[in-house]
Amino acid sequence: MVRGGVHRWLLGRERPERGWKASIRFALWRTGVAFVAEFSSTRNGFPFSHYAYTQATRGDELLLSNIPAFVPTGYTVMIYAGRSIATFLTRSRAGVVIVGAAAATALDLIVDPVSARGSDWFIGHFYQYATPKPWFGVPLANFGGWILAAAAVIALDLLLGRAEPIRESPRGVALAGGVIAFDVMVAFSIGAVGFAVAALGVAGIMGLGLWLVRRRTPVVTERPPS
Repeated sequence: MVRGGVHRWLLGRERPERGWKASIRFALWRTGVAFVAEFSSTRNGFPFSHYAYTQATRGDELLLSNIPAFVPTGYTVMIYAGRSIATFLTRSRAGVVIVGAAAATALDLIVDPVSARGSDWFIGHFYQYATPKPWFGVPLANFGGWILAAAAVIALDLLLGRAEPIRESPRGVALAGGVIAFDVMVAFSIGAVGFAVAALGVAGIMGLGLWLVRRRTPVVTERPPS
């Protein structure tokens, strides 16, 4: 790669990842799925298991019913990052759904335990789980819900944008790295050293898997349907 090529690749100037219409569509669909999933889970435990928002921030921030508005918005970061990782491993649409959902869930393995300790840093104690919490305060059923929600968002996005080619999304991978770095830093700062080490292990497995697959299996670009 010529000098400056890495910089241009990271910023997506040589190959735009997605247009603004596709980005808005993804954000809108993601917000809708996230709200429905959150609304359902806080009432019947599906798909993320039983939990409740404490309402401690009522009056201080925007709520959608009983759900803080920033929560569905946060799904954009997680699912976009997961989808971006998938684009480096496959151009198959089914593959992007499966790998993207798994990658988004792996990110939540790092993000959710830190969020659950919100009382130890600035976001505060705004939610709590009611079911057993074997993964550093988070029930395993939560991650099954993440696979379902992320797969639904990515699948419908690909269906609505079926004429759009799937391109590598380097900025999304960089975003995933930023999310991991932030949460690990917070974990260390609040004294959750055991979790911080576990999070680094999850991140290491993700990075190693990405490197191994990319090294052994060249990605073939998918052509848009004629």
